[in-house]
Amino acid sequence: MRKEIKPQPGFQERATDCPADIAIIGGSAGCGKTFCLLYDPLQYVFDPVPGFNGIIFRRELVQIKSTGGLWDKSRELFRQMPRGYRPQQFGGNTHFRFLFPGGFDLQLAHLHDANTVYNYQGTEIAYIAFDELTHFTEDQFFYMMSRNRSTGGVVPYIRASTNPQGEGWVKRLISWWIYPDDYPIEALRGAPIAERQGICLYMARVDGVLIMKETPEAVLMAMGPELAASFPVDAIRSITFVAGKLVENEILMRTNPGYLGNLLGLSETERAQLLDGRWINLDTDVMRLYGNAAISDIFSNFVAPGQRRYITADIALEGSDRFIIAIWEGWRLVELRVFPKSLGDEVLKEIQKAAQDWSVPYRQICFDATGMGGVYKGFLRTSFAYIANAAPIDDKPKTQFHGKDTKDATPKTEYLNLRAQVFFHLRDIIENSEIAIVGASAEHRKDIEEELRAIKKVETHDGKLRIIPKQQIINAIGRSPDFADVIAMRSVFDLVPIITPPPRRVQSF
Repeated sequence: MRKEIKPQPGFQERATDCPADIAIIGGSAGCGKTFCLLYDPLQYVFDPVPGFNGIIFRRELVQIKSTGGLWDKSRELFRQMPRGYRPQQFGGNTHFRFLFPGGFDLQLAHLHDANTVYNYQGTEIAYIAFDELTHFTEDQFFYMMSRNRSTGGVVPYIRASTNPQGEGWVKRLISWWIYPDDYPIEALRGAPIAERQGICLYMARVDGVLIMKETPEAVLMAMGPELAASFPVDAIRSITFVAGKLVENEILMRTNPGYLGNLLGLSETERAQLLDGRWINLDTDVMRLYGNAAISDIFSNFVAPGQRRYITADIALEGSDRFIIAIWEGWRLVELRVFPKSLGDEVLKEIQKAAQDWSVPYRQICFDATGMGGVYKGFLRTSFAYIANAAPIDDKPKTQFHGKDTKDATPKTEYLNLRAQVFFHLRDIIENSEIAIVGASAEHRKDIEEELRAIKKVETHDGKLRIIPKQQIINAIGRSPDFADVIAMRSVFDLVPIITPPPRRVQSF
């Protein structure tokens, strides 16, 4: 049976069924952008229009010629076409051509040097595409836009695929369609605004200045009456942005399931851009408590299991989204048990079950006793009842000898409260690669990283270290940082006083 060539539902359908003169398409790596650029002009193969032609640019020639590059992808697609419609292939030193039946000429070319665009002076190209627009300069894009003309029956149009960038001219061009970098919800900063995808604005570029408005009339008004009177209305072009995600490319996800894992292994900023499709750099906030690389490493660090096992539990009774139990072997998190908000008796049973399953004594359990969590003190009497706003634990451990505490010169703690202390202690553990998380799914890993990135310190004037309020974190990521809380609580067992029993008396004769 002949394979049907068509875009996949979702991003590819939106990108190829777009009425704008100029469409910037893409976002996540692997969402199927290049297919859209190659597929889009095929409508004029099956329904020929005299004078139609097209060109697809890469910045470098090697990006066309290399194995798996644009030339290979185009031949793979066009071989699937019916025999009577397949193009003839022509190679060259600087560009490649496909000559389709009916005279439709599609070229694959590069713009290596900034001035290469002047090779196209005087040309009329109905379809112009840029594969990975962020590789091109702004001047290259707008000069080639001036070559986007047609005397045939096709309205000339431009398509450009792109991966996100943290800053640059492409980000400025599509800024109306994405959340700003200072958006109150941190997880949405640089992310596409769903309700604006595919909506057209109108733009004109005058003396290097871009004017973009909601209507052509508004563009002319912004120019001023003198310039507007002589400015050709046809030079005002409609433009839109269509974002895509890897999960929308079902074919790639099915045939290469490891691709998602490859993206998860990238650095934080690269993962935000290439997996989440966010136009942002995440490495610039000096107030963040944990470094990006150190956060990523907690899932690959080699940490030997400790001799002691611990349990930490964040109870979903007040201000939380989930009830989470973490089981530890030293600083090695070996299992996460995640539940929706639960009733009080269910919480107690699950903690007791985890303790039994892993042979953890109650004195090595720390549970969140803030608010209603305090009801468990009577049932878990030897466990540590964590209260976020409680006083910090003394930094220097005490030693009990003969039933009396030794005197020392331990200065007053420098933390605002216990919550600040455990998160700052966790910073030392993370930065020194002394923690490993091996019991987390890919989904939980993403949540853990996002929550740890949201933990920030606060500038103080009283000398006490503190972190931002929990509500501020909730506002930034859109949920309670329950994973971060249950991980930070593990610090308690490094901070509680070390109790040394008195030596046994030996009777001498």
